[in-house]
Amino acid sequence: MRDNWINFEFFLATELGKTLQELRSLITEEELIFWAAYYEVKNEREKKELNRQRANKR
Repeated sequence: MRDNWINFEFFLATELGKTLQELRSLITEEELIFWAAYYEVKNEREKKELNRQRANKR
C-alpha cells in the first residue's frame, strides 16, 4: 500500500511539473487524498468509456 501511495505522489508531481519535495511542501495530505480520489474516479470513467467503445465495435 505504501508503494502505491509513493507512486501516486510521483505521478501527481509529474502531472503538476513539480518535484516530489515541491509537491509535499505545496499541498496538504488532505489535498493529496482528494487528488487520489479524483484520479481514481477519472480512471474508472475512462475504463467504462473504453469498454463501451469496444462493445460498440462488435
